[in-house]
This record gives sequence, C-alpha cells and structure tokens, in this order.
Amino acid sequence: MMNILLVFPIYLGFNSGIMEMARQHSSETKLELPISSSMEPEAEEASTMSSLPPPHRQRSYFTKSEGFSFWGSFLYWRPRQSFMDIALKSKQCCELVCPNSAGGASWGHAKRIEINPDYQPGYKIGFEVAHGNWGLFADGTYFDFDDTRSVSSSEEGFLFARWIQPGVVINNSSSHIKAKWSTRMEVVNVEAGRKCYFGRRLMLKPHFGIAAAWIDQRFKGRFLLNMPVNELKMRHESDSWGVGPRVGVDMDLRIFRGFGLVGTAATDLLYTHYDLDLKARSPNNPTLFSGISSDLNVLRAELDFYLGINTCFKVSRKTFLELQLGYDFQIWWNQNMMRWNNDSGWTSSPEGNLYLDGLRATLKLDF
Repeated sequence: MMNILLVFPIYLGFNSGIMEMARQHSSETKLELPISSSMEPEAEEASTMSSLPPPHRQRSYFTKSEGFSFWGSFLYWRPRQSFMDIALKSKQCCELVCPNSAGGASWGHAKRIEINPDYQPGYKIGFEVAHGNWGLFADGTYFDFDDTRSVSSSEEGFLFARWIQPGVVINNSSSHIKAKWSTRMEVVNVEAGRKCYFGRRLMLKPHFGIAAAWIDQRFKGRFLLNMPVNELKMRHESDSWGVGPRVGVDMDLRIFRGFGLVGTAATDLLYTHYDLDLKARSPNNPTLFSGISSDLNVLRAELDFYLGINTCFKVSRKTFLELQLGYDFQIWWNQNMMRWNNDSGWTSSPEGNLYLDGLRATLKLDF
C-alpha cells in the first residue's frame, strides 16, 4: 500500500508535465492553410481597382427627350418672284419697225421696272410629342403680303407695259402704269423624326411626313395707253392647293450647355392644282375685253433652309424655355402662274419661282 501511495504522486506529476509541454507547443505552432495560386491575381486586381477613382460619366449637353413641346415664331420675310416686272422704261422714243396688226417697236437703254416687296411680318406655330428618341410634330405657317408700284414714261421716252396681253394694244405703249401684287400663303407640315446623338454636342434628327400648301396670288394693273382707247384695267388670279411627301433633317450643335447652333434642311414635292383667271377691260371702250380661265394640275417642288442660334433656360425640374433667332430661305418652284396665263399667247410662257427669305424669332416651351 505504501508503494502505491508513493508511485501515484509521481505519476500525476509526470502526466501534468507532459500536458504542459503539449500546450506550450500548440501555442507556438500556428495552423497555416495553403492559399490557391489562382486566387492571388484576383486579390491583387481587386486591390488595384479599389485604389483607382470611379470612372467619369460623360453628361449630355441636351435636355430631356420626352414630353410635350410648343413653340411660336415671328417671321419677318421678304418675298421675291420671277417675272414680276411691270414695264420696260426707255428714255428714247419708240420707233415702229413693222406697223401692222401685231405691231412692232425698237428702243434702247431700257430699264426693267419690277414689284419688289419689302420685309413683311408673318407667323409660325407648332408642337411636338416625344417619346424616347422618337417624336411626332406639326407646324403651320401663315404669310400674307402685298406691294404696289407705279411708273410713268419720261417726256420723250417710251413705256412698254409687260402685263398687257399680246395683240390687245400695239406696242403695249403706255404713259402711266400702276400695279399691285398680293399673296397669301398657308403651309402645314406633319412629320415624324428620330433623334440621333453623336457625342455630347451634336444631334441630328432625320424626319419625314406630309406637307400641304395653299397659295393664292393676285395681280391688279391699271394702264394709261398712248392711243384713243386710253385706259385698260387687268386682274389676274391664281388660287392653288398642293399636297405631297416631305423629308428633311434637323441639326442641333451644342457649343456649350444652354447655347448652340440649330438648323433645318427640308424639301417636299407637291401635287398642285391651280385655278387661273384673267380679266382685262377698258372703261371707255366696252368692246375691248378679254378673259382667260383655266385649271392646271402639276408637280411642284419646294426647298427650305433654316440656320440660327438658340439658348435654353431651365424653368423647373421638367420645364425648359428655349429662345431662337435665325435666318430662313425658301424656294417655291414655278409659282408665278399669273404671268404664265397672261403670256399664254406668246412663244415663251414663263413660270417664275417664288423666293422667301428673312428672320425668324422663336419662343419654345418644353414640358
């Protein structure tokens, strides 16, 4: 028994020493797990990316592309039309070349007298409904103008009246002419277009649709003649309507935010119907009377350009105000059918073009 009591403490002390050595060894030894080599580049890349600044997002210079827009424009245009000369004025006396029923004359140093209206006002209104980059828009233009011109022959000169029909008066010799030209235009365009962006600053919007135009023209003339029948009055009327396809492209170039250049180039081809009427009479000779009426269906082209500057202001979070100031130029081919109807008996029957150019000031609201 005494032996057992002596051995047991020795055994406990030995075991406790072994356990203490094991604890010290485990604390000094760290467990290290192997890391796969395939994870090291990802960790390095993630560390590199986290050290870089966030990418810069390029913000567009254009305003929102969805919603409803309404605009109104004040026009200040100058009209011109080919073959609107009312007389040829010469300071030299007329000499008959072949004095017969048709008549004939020769003179020199003649000056062409034309009706050239000055700038006159008009207006244009329109709207657009946009969804995404697509938009449906329509606009209407109204332009009404008139102008008069008078001319008298010089003391020993000669005045050749241009708007007297062939064969009515020998040599078309006149002492005084007074004429008035008036025109009323109404044009409506309905189109659809898609905005295409090229970078932050340039936007092009091709568009297509339909155009309709109503153009009514009047020419009144009073001619004092160098003959016993000393007065002749004439009235020409040309009423037309036309409809056809229209294509074009709009441009918007942002120089900086809120300011840029805008422009339009468009053309249309109109099926046009004309009602033409001409009446000529002499107040002091009832037998001197002529009248021509005719209807005509033809194709007529129209081309217009616009270039301007604009500036945009933000009124609220969804409302923008835009101001534009630009220059318009339009060509309406072969619109002077009054002269064509008047000169139908001549070898040459001109069809003069109608030109419009001038300023356009626009106020636009984008909701």
